[in-house]
Amino acid sequence: MQNGIMILWLQKLLVAIVSPLSIALLLYLIGIVFFIINRRRKIALTAFVLGFLIIVLSGYGVFNEKLKQIESRYEPLKNIQAVLKSQKKPLKYVVVLGSGHVSDPRLPATSQINGDSLFRLVEGIRLYRAIPGAKLFLSGGPGFDTTPNAEIMATVVEQMGIPPEDIIIENTPANTEEEAKLVKRRIKHAPFILVTSSVHMPRAINIFQQHDMNPVPAPTDFIFKGSTRFSPKDLYPSSNNIVLTERLLYEYLGKFWFRLKPLVSER
Repeated sequence: MQNGIMILWLQKLLVAIVSPLSIALLLYLIGIVFFIINRRRKIALTAFVLGFLIIVLSGYGVFNEKLKQIESRYEPLKNIQAVLKSQKKPLKYVVVLGSGHVSDPRLPATSQINGDSLFRLVEGIRLYRAIPGAKLFLSGGPGFDTTPNAEIMATVVEQMGIPPEDIIIENTPANTEEEAKLVKRRIKHAPFILVTSSVHMPRAINIFQQHDMNPVPAPTDFIFKGSTRFSPKDLYPSSNNIVLTERLLYEYLGKFWFRLKPLVSER
């Protein structure tokens, strides 16, 4: 699992390095250096303009359309009974992938988990209650925290009235691929519903399928909702759009590493 932690750390670091703000800051620094030291004003001006354009394009959500395409790949799971009838074997497992939290004994568990985890848990509980005899499978290692994410999520669902005997905890995985391996080890080839954020779902489904599993997708935590009517706030760049650009980069890096890993392992 240490390799998984290292991969997670590198992925977070790369996203920070190639984020719009980081690239813009680097370009501004390059521009300042060339302007002050070498007096090459054309290079300095080019760096300043590029940095400005990156911030503007990200701030106005130019890359949001790609994020919309990714998160709309799978529809939310609303007709649960139809899914249950379509399965050859009884569907009893609802697998909720972890996202993150910050341990703080001052706060209840519901305030320690992050927004992504909370959305996933609520959807997992909804599906669990709709399936007779279901088991809620919570997955998530400690990440950069001291307490595994799955254990914090388990505390939340127990407080929501789900009995401990209906909860399965996998508290060691550091990334989605490790989660897939551990889910397969625990439930074998039994059918299950996979709950994760809508933007993460296509990559998660791909990874689970690569490990010979075919989960029923139940995306949640949708970013883009309702109509796209014009609003006065659209006239101004938004820091939220920059965050969404970073989210898009994170998914691309995760997909890139999953494809690269077999090539690295062969050497």
